[in-house]
Amino acid sequence: MTASSALVGVLTLTGCLVNAGAFATQTVVQSVSPGQNEQDEAELFSFDIGSVPLLSALQQYATLTRHPTLFRSELVADRTSTAIRGVYSAEAALHLILKGSGLIAEEFNSGGSHAFILKAAPDNPADKGAQRWAAYSRLLQQHVWQRLCRSANAAPGQYRALLRFRVDAVGQIRQPALLASTGDAGRDKAVLGVLQQTKMDLAPPADLPQPLTMLIVPNDAEASARCDGGSQETGQ
Repeated sequence: MTASSALVGVLTLTGCLVNAGAFATQTVVQSVSPGQNEQDEAELFSFDIGSVPLLSALQQYATLTRHPTLFRSELVADRTSTAIRGVYSAEAALHLILKGSGLIAEEFNSGGSHAFILKAAPDNPADKGAQRWAAYSRLLQQHVWQRLCRSANAAPGQYRALLRFRVDAVGQIRQPALLASTGDAGRDKAVLGVLQQTKMDLAPPADLPQPLTMLIVPNDAEASARCDGGSQETGQ
């Protein structure tokens, strides 16, 4: 997994779990105050980006706009951007840069988190496994979320953490790691402990890009997924 400067805001993910409640971005996501999204939509930037490797174009885009953009590293490899010159909003410019690349950008908002997530276009034959990967990723992150919620020490809500792990051929999570701490050593240990004990009933697709990365974000007024307040296990 690689990432550019936090100021630039580009984060490449090897295996991307995307869920409005459980996943947003890494710490490169810039906090926005109420009403700032509306201001961002109206903000215009002057672009002068040629037809270059897509990764380079995205880095130039992020340097100028400081809008976080998430994508799997292999998704942008060997792709070329469309040249863009002129004054555009951040969203309009990103769509133009991606034109003809076989990728689309989806906007993600969850409370104070705002980012664009790059995905293969629905009719793109180069990414036939995308739907299977996405379906399994949704099941996986729901299962991880539920397991974390059952832990008194690891339940999401008050912390942010960037997790990375693999899923073996029988659905067991392996090699869990924290790429960004929760801010509490005891809680870090509890989160890793939950991941180590998590096993899916369904094996992953054989071609699922791994490792997988998942970000847990704090609760906010617009978060769509929270722990339901049910019984929790102590000691984790």
